[in-house]
Parts: sequence; C-alpha cells; structure tokens
Amino acid sequence: MNNTLKRVIDILSKNYDITFIDAPAGLEYFSRKTGRNVTDLVIVTDPSKMGIHTMKRILELTKEVDLLFENIWIVGNRFPDNFKEILEKEVASINEKNVNLLGFISNSEEISRMNLIGENFLLLPNETDAYVKAKNLFAKII
Repeated sequence: MNNTLKRVIDILSKNYDITFIDAPAGLEYFSRKTGRNVTDLVIVTDPSKMGIHTMKRILELTKEVDLLFENIWIVGNRFPDNFKEILEKEVASINEKNVNLLGFISNSEEISRMNLIGENFLLLPNETDAYVKAKNLFAKII
C-alpha cells in the first residue's frame, strides 16, 4: 500500500504546479516517506503542550528519515493573542534556516459549530475571519 501511494502521488503531482497533501494527525506519514519530492511542509499546531511537542517531533523525524524540504512553515491554529509569543519563541529556538513561523489562524466559533453538527467546511463563508486569515497566510507561500 505504501509503495502504491508513493507512485500515485508521484504520477498525480506531475500534472500540477501545486499538490496539496492533507495528512492525518500523526507521525507515520513521515516515517513512510510518502511525501518524497515535496518542497514545502506546513505544520499546523494548536496551543497545547502536545501540539508543540508533536511539531518538534515532526521536525526531528524528517531529519531521521532524510526527508528534505526547502521550507518548513509553522502555523498556529486557534492561538489566543496572549499565547502567540510562546509559539514564536518555540519556533525561534529551533534555529533552522528553513523553518519559519508563517502565522496564526484565530479560533472560529463558526468552524466549531460546523464541525460539531457535521456541516461541510466547503460551505464556510469566504468572509469568515479564520478563512480570510488562512487564505492570506497561504497566499504568502503559493
């Protein structure tokens, strides 16, 4: 299955300038090396000790299995303003030239509501604050 996934990604990605792979939370994606030939990695973390730990573990694991990225972007998801400095310091302490804090996406009651009732996120209004912030963040790297 792993080799099949690698081949499918390799074939499909040749047809596009940008290929976005939304990997589930967890580290097995990296150890399987399914993301070969990927230029940018975006790590989304939440304001929790486990979120910060997982971010750091992903960075360690990519080195251990020789996954090379031109850029690694960190996004803080649902960080209250008074917690943002914590993530800023954590990212600065990594001290890797290609690892940068892309920015923050604020908490959204609308997204929480949609998630709770199982509504399709494609129906999220474009003017929602979290949508606008995410769009602006990712426009910096696309």
